[in-house]
Amino acid sequence: MSTWWLANCLMLFGILGLIFLSIASIRIFWYYRDCRPGSFRWHIRNHYLKQIAAVACLFCLAMAASYSLLWQAWAILYIIISFKIGTWWLRLTIDQRS
Repeated sequence: MSTWWLANCLMLFGILGLIFLSIASIRIFWYYRDCRPGSFRWHIRNHYLKQIAAVACLFCLAMAASYSLLWQAWAILYIIISFKIGTWWLRLTIDQRS
């Protein structure tokens, strides 16, 4: 299998994965849209968002590693996305603990 086919398959997998993770996040925000801050539903929503953010961060790191092995420039984009998601997850965790 040539690297061109592998890169195109990875691009399709990456786009579909990011769309799926975005839809999952939007569904969680929609389901818990009217919860008050500090309530039980608010804590559950934050718990689910942290789980999805962790999966998204690991997904983007795996995609960055795959693209870096193929010497593709998309690796830089995925590593930036994973760092942004990771810092958001860390900020949410620190804010929830305090």
